[in-house]
Amino acid sequence: MNIKILLFAFLSAFTSLAAAAEPPPAPAPAPKAETGQKMEEPETLEQAYKREFAFLDTQRRELQRLLQTLQHDNQRQKARLTNQIDRLQRQILDLTLEAKRLEEAILEAEKQQQSLQENASLLEMTLTQAKTSLKDAGLEVPALEGSDSDKLGKLFSLARGALDEGSRLHRHDGHFFLADGRAVQGTLIFLGNIAAYGLSDAGSGILIPAGNGHLKLIDQPGGAETAKALANGESPSLLRLFLFENLNKAVELEQEKTWKQILDDGGPIAWIIAALGVIGLVLALLRMAILTQAGWGGKSCLGKVVDAVAQGNLSAALATVEKASGAYPAVMRASLTHLHLPEDEWEIAVSDALLQQSVRLDRFGSLILVAAAVAPLLGLLGTVTGMIATFDVITRFGTGDPKLLATGIAVALITTQVGLIVAIPLLLLGNVLNGWAKSIKDNLEMAALELRETYKEHDSQSDSSGGDTAQNAAAARYAVSGA
Repeated sequence: MNIKILLFAFLSAFTSLAAAAEPPPAPAPAPKAETGQKMEEPETLEQAYKREFAFLDTQRRELQRLLQTLQHDNQRQKARLTNQIDRLQRQILDLTLEAKRLEEAILEAEKQQQSLQENASLLEMTLTQAKTSLKDAGLEVPALEGSDSDKLGKLFSLARGALDEGSRLHRHDGHFFLADGRAVQGTLIFLGNIAAYGLSDAGSGILIPAGNGHLKLIDQPGGAETAKALANGESPSLLRLFLFENLNKAVELEQEKTWKQILDDGGPIAWIIAALGVIGLVLALLRMAILTQAGWGGKSCLGKVVDAVAQGNLSAALATVEKASGAYPAVMRASLTHLHLPEDEWEIAVSDALLQQSVRLDRFGSLILVAAAVAPLLGLLGTVTGMIATFDVITRFGTGDPKLLATGIAVALITTQVGLIVAIPLLLLGNVLNGWAKSIKDNLEMAALELRETYKEHDSQSDSSGGDTAQNAAAARYAVSGA
């Protein structure tokens, strides 16, 4: 609005200035004045400019005054709006803080409400469990009325009475079942509410829950003596007992399973893995016997042969080798019979003998490692088979009865267990036997080289001696080659 007023004033001033700058129109012929009247003098251009300048100066001062007024009004309005904005910002900040405070209060209230609900649920659960426990102890729980503290007080009072009753030894007549399932009449002795004994002419001893409040006798060493001692009011030196929680749920004593039962639970795959383990063990024992026979007496035989070769008596060395058996004599025989040949031919002969012995020493090694590798794979196959059977049972019958799921899970776990039991020892035995065989092969090669070096040393000494020695060496070579 103010800017429009200023523009309008400037436009008016420039319009007036333009009008003043235009040349004045030609003056119309003045009418003849009456005689005696004096004519007015015409206004000059300078006077017109002065008059217009005075008018514009007045307009300028008026516009300056108006501009100052508008600027002052704008400053006051700006200050007022700035104060109003600051006030509104403070109000927004206060409202934001108040909203956060209210949100925190709401969250705290929700937490308190949730805590109260949880406490109420926990209290209700505690009351229910207390009623159930007292009923299991044989106490009748009346209807609980009043506040929560009153209900808890009544339950604690009943529990205190049950504890007092359960801390004493009490007896009464009743019946119980023998181990063969026959029911007999006799005396029941209760050690609080955690153990029981039975005495009758048919049998006495420790009793365990049979379900639905009944008891049955178990064959436990020393149970009859303990029951009779308690019946006579005596304190046995060793109190044998079976602890139970209540008489409503039957207790079945778990017997330790045999290997046959475990393999039966694992199914056919478990039996296959066990058979594979037996085969692998037999092969490992056979290879152990082969390695033992191959290395038996080899070091002592090598010492005798080396001594004979060092003395130049190749015939005696060859006779010693012929009397012995095993891998060492076979390799030494090949080395002795080819000592007179060049080194290349000797190496070929010894390598052939070492290869023959390596085939014998490596026998069954691969089969043992294959058995060790296949066993866990069969266990994995059994795991997959068991899980498939488990999912099939779940699809058909659901998950309500855990016993239906136990068969598939047993197959899955037992086959994996048996596979690892077979694989780990076979893998260790296979690697140990491979290392043993490699050690024997290295020793055989070293034995052949030792004979060759000993023969070279003796041959060099023979060359330095007289002609008789050379003739003896030639005769020895002939004897060896003939053999």
